[in-house]
Amino acid sequence: MIKSFLKLWLRNLLILIVFAYFYPGFYLKSNTEAYFLSSLFLTLIEFLLNPFLKTIVLPVRIITFGLFSWLTETLQLLILAYILQSVEFRSFFYQNFKILGITFDGGQINLLFSIIVGSIFYKFLKELVKAINS
Repeated sequence: MIKSFLKLWLRNLLILIVFAYFYPGFYLKSNTEAYFLSSLFLTLIEFLLNPFLKTIVLPVRIITFGLFSWLTETLQLLILAYILQSVEFRSFFYQNFKILGITFDGGQINLLFSIIVGSIFYKFLKELVKAINS
């Protein structure tokens, strides 16, 4: 149990470092103590509250055939941001960019959309680290 807890803690630490670096809507204080503490609390949330959160979200996941599986991670990250002052979601601006010849104008991502996109990106990172680890 301790070995799996430590593996989950280190995995969450790696994910939070990458997530805070690449996603501008997620703010985590840039000191080692904040990273370790937030990773520890996120691991505790996953260990203790994840079964309860999955039970709450289960009807939505059944109705949407698993499309809203990111909702559990959203709740975990929001609980983490509520508990710790060093973690927060923010709205952010993006610049013009071009994909496959289509130009997208710059704009602002509001807080709600930032949380949704951030939790989907967090779930992607989590699954990527799981796939690499196994």
